[in-house]
Formats: sequence, structure tokens, C-alpha cells
Amino acid sequence: MAEILMLFYIPIIYVSLFLDVIEGLIKACDTDVDCQKKYPGPFEHLLKCIHGYCVCFPRNPGDSSGYPI
Repeated sequence: MAEILMLFYIPIIYVSLFLDVIEGLIKACDTDVDCQKKYPGPFEHLLKCIHGYCVCFPRNPGDSSGYPI
């Protein structure tokens, strides 16, 4: 019974890893406008496109730590 489950379990893991790699190769944005279209909502933070990924920056000029969305 356990061998039958492993027949299904292992391919599911490999397919999910493959999809993660494919998704990581696709850039999330090209411009800042792409980030605003992808993540609409209240703009309490600045959305910037940096190296193909959307990064969120607080509007407080004293806090310069950005974190990816």
C-alpha cells in the first residue's frame, strides 16, 4: 500500500518543484505601473519594480527598508 502511495506522491512533488522553477523564471514586472496593476489597493506604501520584482517601500522617509511583496 505504501509503495502505491509513493507512486503518486513522488511525481506530485517533482511537478510542484518544476512549476516553482518555471514561475521563478518569469519576471513579475517591467515598470512600476505593472506593480500597481498587479497589486491594486490603498497606496499606503510605494510599489517599485526592481530587477523584475515588485518591492514595497513605506512612505515614511526615515524607514528605508523595502520588502518584496
